[in-house]
Amino acid sequence: MTSLAPAGRYSDWQPAPVQLVVSDLDGTFLGTTETPSTTVTDAAAALVAAGIRFSFATGRLPAGLPDLAELAAGPHIVHNGAQVVEQSPAGHATTFSLAPEQATLLAAVCRRYDVYAEFYTEAGFYVTSRDPLADGAWELMMGSPIGIVTDEVIAATTILKATIADYTGVHTPALMVEIAAIGLAGEESTAPALPDAVFINATAPGVSKGATLRWLCDRLGIPLAAVAAIGDGRNDSSMFQIVGTAIAMGSAPDDVVALAHFVAPDVFDDGAAVAMRALLEARADDAA
Repeated sequence: MTSLAPAGRYSDWQPAPVQLVVSDLDGTFLGTTETPSTTVTDAAAALVAAGIRFSFATGRLPAGLPDLAELAAGPHIVHNGAQVVEQSPAGHATTFSLAPEQATLLAAVCRRYDVYAEFYTEAGFYVTSRDPLADGAWELMMGSPIGIVTDEVIAATTILKATIADYTGVHTPALMVEIAAIGLAGEESTAPALPDAVFINATAPGVSKGATLRWLCDRLGIPLAAVAAIGDGRNDSSMFQIVGTAIAMGSAPDDVVALAHFVAPDVFDDGAAVAMRALLEARADDAA
């Protein structure tokens, strides 16, 4: 792993053959566009060719996954751990949804702070308001929202997860306190296209990328020591704390790097590709 820099938990790292690589999307596999670089997809393809399973773990909804079925068939962790899906007609494997009363309270918090939020269902998503800053994302990966979220909408459907957009980051500490008071799990994430913004994923109690990765590995029969996770955001920390190899991107906050074993270059220098190539080289060294 000489192409990667040591991170906060480097001294704890125990080399082990990797069976599964899990990659975050925004800021890790993807930069400011919806198309990953050829260098990154080639590195992922090399993993798959070597017999290593490759999956995504993202705060996005299933429709926001890259169309890479031949490369990453899944299962994938979406909605920040609230759902596990196959990138195939098989559909979703499991869902961890919000209780209606919690979703109703969360919508009220969003209105009180006047922040934009998206509430996701199986059929699509509802929004707290029409937001010009979100238009690009709607068109690129999700389609238009179904409508405005109301208490009546929440009562009539199942909310999988909500994402709150704090475009300046000013309200994030208070919103995290409000989310915890409701009894929901809240995790921060970022997007390279909006570097000043903080996106808060609100999920059911105990739900996170890491918790769902543990659930998934148990069902796949893959020990967590044989899993490598690559990510750049605080919502990747829960994965870093449980996997055998945790690789933070160069743009990750210091507290995220502190939980990782290694640091890769940032997304604009194809850091995910560097990380995946390093994992392949380590595997070859182990086999030699």
